[in-house]
Amino acid sequence: MKPVERTLSSPRQAALGALAAAVVSGAVWALGHAVAALVGTVSPGPDANIGLGMFLLALHTLAVPLGMWWPLRLLGVPGAGLVAGGAIVVLVVAVTSVGVLASVVVVTAYTGLAVLAAGGLAARRRGGLHSGGAA
Repeated sequence: MKPVERTLSSPRQAALGALAAAVVSGAVWALGHAVAALVGTVSPGPDANIGLGMFLLALHTLAVPLGMWWPLRLLGVPGAGLVAGGAIVVLVVAVTSVGVLASVVVVTAYTGLAVLAAGGLAARRRGGLHSGGAA
């Protein structure tokens, strides 16, 4: 697969990037639930499985940004690695404050906004955006 030409509009990149983040985040959430169900079936017990909880948090926090990076790169998002890396910080804050399922929505919104910001910064760097003041 070759990357998409950089002719996509920034809002379109943002929408497709947010969609990719939602798909990846949802898939990782579903995978985590499948693993938790499997562990609960194999080893049912009344106690909390702290190791499983830590694994699920780590899975979500690490797999989502890694899974987001490739689609963002294919979309031609400038700074795709930085956008995906910023998702780690967003995920740590979101997962610990609102939970794993709600973090899917938070990461989707973050990715859309971050792609718009990255596109705007890249256009400004190329000279595509000018301020209204005198040069």
